[in-house]
Amino acid sequence: MLEVPNFHSLSRLILRTYWFPLELPRHLYHFTPQTLAAMLTKARFRAIRLRGVPAALAATWSLQLLWNAWTGNAGGRAIAFNPVLLCLFFPVSWLLARFHLSAHMTAEATKPSVAVQDGGPQALQAGFRES
Repeated sequence: MLEVPNFHSLSRLILRTYWFPLELPRHLYHFTPQTLAAMLTKARFRAIRLRGVPAALAATWSLQLLWNAWTGNAGGRAIAFNPVLLCLFFPVSWLLARFHLSAHMTAEATKPSVAVQDGGPQALQAGFRES
């Protein structure tokens, strides 16, 4: 299981460079639901299940970044942790998560054992005999 920012989120499309989950340079790669599923499939993961995650804090932090840029106050945090805004944004972020448009997403996937990937236990045993 992993959780990553959703580059296809509605908030990223609206806020662009002020979208907090970009967190450059900490996040070097960003995924949409399609690209994350494709990467996991290419890495031979199976039973991939993607879900949106409600992320009210990502919304308030993004607004904080926008406000700080507009006012020139680089250290402001009054909006980011505002409990009223968090309560107002949570239902919206929950609804966006239901449609895979929230700021974060999770992926659950399984990876078959090496023996299953390469032809089953017989192939694994044959490999030991050849060595």
